[in-house]
Amino acid sequence: MRRAWRALAALVLSLWLRLAREGLVVRAILFPLLLSAATLTATLGVVVMVAPLQTVAMTPAAWEELRDDLPAHIFMPYLAEDPKEEVWTRRAWGGTDGHILWLRYGGQRANYLEGVIRRHRDAPWRQAEVFSVSSTETVSVQGGQIARIMGALFTLYGVVFGVGMVARDREDGSLAAEFSLPIPRWVPGLARWIAGSSVLAAFFAYSVLLWSALFGVDEVGAIQRSGVAASLASVAVGLLVLGDARMGRGFSGALSKGLMVGAGLLGVGMAWPAVGVWLPIASLTAHGGGWVALALSLALGPLAAWSLARGSQR
Repeated sequence: MRRAWRALAALVLSLWLRLAREGLVVRAILFPLLLSAATLTATLGVVVMVAPLQTVAMTPAAWEELRDDLPAHIFMPYLAEDPKEEVWTRRAWGGTDGHILWLRYGGQRANYLEGVIRRHRDAPWRQAEVFSVSSTETVSVQGGQIARIMGALFTLYGVVFGVGMVARDREDGSLAAEFSLPIPRWVPGLARWIAGSSVLAAFFAYSVLLWSALFGVDEVGAIQRSGVAASLASVAVGLLVLGDARMGRGFSGALSKGLMVGAGLLGVGMAWPAVGVWLPIASLTAHGGGWVALALSLALGPLAAWSLARGSQR
């Protein structure tokens, strides 16, 4: 057994080095984080373009009284002798002299501006607040949803990793050479599962921590556990779908089957969360705690290694 463990460590190390040398692999596992950041940036850009600052013309008296109560990220007030004329000629969205409010069109921002004027006039009826800065809790919930989406992308990558590492080594004969060594036949499969899943899990954990530091993520621990479990399980699925295939067969059919399994488990988590919280991969979309899913995914690795060893004997 000592020889088997030494061989396992050497194979894992060699696979890590090979993955590190392949720029395509590094770019692929960085892609979910880059895609999420780019999507958020694009969304913010669209929001800025679609919802520009609302210009508000004010008389000098209204300017002194109201300008400090208008959020700078929503309104852009400026001085004008005749606010009504500014609105009428479409040079301003709104205008006020502190008593009367002129608007080109209504909406939440109009209601907010009306509420500010009513408060300063001590009106018996006042407009309710309609603008509020998103709380840290709300932002962290949204960050958690994005982190789970990244976990789903890593899951699909895991299936590709599992299938690709075996199919490529079958083609070049290196897998057959490893099986001919005087070591247990489960070692090559287990080494590939450890190498592929550990790389994915490490990058996913880093992505979630970085995302949490930038924007906040709720239930970081649960997402980390569920994501790591999904990484381990998805690589195991990739090995399992090739375990019963003969050495000379291609990998396209096995890859399609593995992706279907991964996507199906993600769907189970969304459709039946009461079941999905217990399953690897599904716990990501079911918002599970991740402990049971992590334990089950750890059991899938040795099973995948045994399946690959068994299939290689055919």
